Amino acid sequence: MTQDHSGFVLLEELKLPGCPLCGLFIKDGRSYLDGLLYENVLDIPIRLRLMNSFGFCNRHAWQIPKLPAICAPAVGFAIFASDLLRKFNLVGQAITQEPPKKKPWRFLFHRRNKKLFPQMKAEICPACAHVAEFEKFHIQDLLDSLAEKNFVETYAAADGICLPHFFIIEQKHSNHPNFSILMRLQLAKSRSLQQRLDEFIKKQDRRLQQDITEEEAKAWRVAMEILTGKAGVFNHDARTDSSFEERAIAASTKNIVAHAFDRVSMADLMAQAKTATQVTICQKEPLPGSLLQSLADLTAGEPHPMLEIVAEEIADAAYLRGLHSSGFKLFYGVGLPAQTLIFVDSDRGFVVENAPDAPRFKLLTSKENENLYYSLLWHRFGHAVSVRGAVKETEAEKNLFCLTLEREREVWCRLLGDNPEGLPGVGQTVAVFAWEKWFSRILDVIELEFPPARESPPG
Repeated sequence: MTQDHSGFVLLEELKLPGCPLCGLFIKDGRSYLDGLLYENVLDIPIRLRLMNSFGFCNRHAWQIPKLPAICAPAVGFAIFASDLLRKFNLVGQAITQEPPKKKPWRFLFHRRNKKLFPQMKAEICPACAHVAEFEKFHIQDLLDSLAEKNFVETYAAADGICLPHFFIIEQKHSNHPNFSILMRLQLAKSRSLQQRLDEFIKKQDRRLQQDITEEEAKAWRVAMEILTGKAGVFNHDARTDSSFEERAIAASTKNIVAHAFDRVSMADLMAQAKTATQVTICQKEPLPGSLLQSLADLTAGEPHPMLEIVAEEIADAAYLRGLHSSGFKLFYGVGLPAQTLIFVDSDRGFVVENAPDAPRFKLLTSKENENLYYSLLWHRFGHAVSVRGAVKETEAEKNLFCLTLEREREVWCRLLGDNPEGLPGVGQTVAVFAWEKWFSRILDVIELEFPPARESPPG
């Protein structure tokens, strides 16, 4: 396969729906099986290799019945299956029977390994090995082609590759000079797809269902392929990086390891934060007063880092409003660790200890810091907002009321828990401090106020 031909094949695949690498993966497998059953079904080396791999994997075996009749798939598979069952019967009998006294080699075989499976399968599926080799060529062609303007334009207009293939490329080719282009394109497609999904979710409201576009209606199916690849390409996790499970365990937010004797003072922490670009705090309980004041003082200076707070299960409305009004970016968190964590940029992390005299800060290990920082990024499920508007309508049985905001935009709000004043009346002007949760189209009210009406400017 020449580079030119391979590039042409990839370009043509981009014009079809879905991940082009998945599409070529499936076609390469089908082509391999087609050629094998049409020309090589009686080839002894091929049959020996299939006996060594104990046939095909589940995915490729079930592609055989779909081959054209000219390949005689029924006869070809019957020949392979007969070989495999003959091997199973012979080896299984040799392992399970009592070793005769006059044949010591069988006795040694019997004692050395009583497990049948290692004797059955010594290699991977030959069709998998074939498509994996061709997959390397397609990936290389994709990366090399990203240097060409026409290819980038075609790729930008297509669905792009799935995330499983993107992760393979990142693991093995992140040093390629064109990887940054692929990353930029992948993020753009991901953001666009997420927006279509959010619109589809929002329009499940019975009043908006007629506004669902064709692109929004099929967004969930596009997302399924982007997240998992085409059906049958990634049917197990064997192709992921070998350290995946270790990274997943290390990234757990339940068990945090910190340097027991490596602590910093408040002054040292603030000095590091002052020179940072961003400070991120994850908390399930209010910050100590002295720490909160130091952070507020930090934001009052110029220049100052962007300060983000991810809060979970904090019911103190005054405290949350204080954070929001102090200029902190306040996010709604889910699944945060019990300890309060402070990240100074992405490379330094601290655990807050509530000491009787003043808070102390234990330094996270570098590996734990990296794992926690990136794993906690996706624990944000909303953010705090302040809105003001006139009540348009209410639904008392659901504790809901609808506000008309500026430019006639409407938003529904939900009162949580017991509210002594009850729902505001239609026509009333109210100020709402609320969580705008990203999985809901309704604001959850943290605090409700009835501000005095604004005076009209003199005529």
